[in-house]
Amino acid sequence: MRSVCALSLVKPEKVDDYMTALYKRFWIDLEPVSKPEVFGKVLAEVLSSKEDAKKVLQKMSGAEAKDLLKANTDEAFESGSFGAPWFEAENEKGEKHGFWGINHLGLMIEFLDLDRQKDRSLRSAL
Repeated sequence: MRSVCALSLVKPEKVDDYMTALYKRFWIDLEPVSKPEVFGKVLAEVLSSKEDAKKVLQKMSGAEAKDLLKANTDEAFESGSFGAPWFEAENEKGEKHGFWGINHLGLMIEFLDLDRQKDRSLRSAL
């Protein structure tokens, strides 16, 4: 998670791509993404640069990335998160609610008052 925080400080626009690549490496390629040699390689691929990946890896051990991770963790605990995936949503009325687990996406869709009919991928959500 420190690598994600460091990347968000260096190239925030690449965080989604990095998370997607890590997900694939872990769940599809069955690689240990917690090991620096694996997530370092993923960073280099996502950033298309070994030099940029090196900058992120160096930033990872600095106070700024560590502090950001601590702040994010504290925020997650304060919002009631107790696992992943955790989604915190705010509806049009300004109400906030947390949803834990993929099986609660349907409840989150209802809370946000989204129209399931507009997006066929939402049809199977509980």
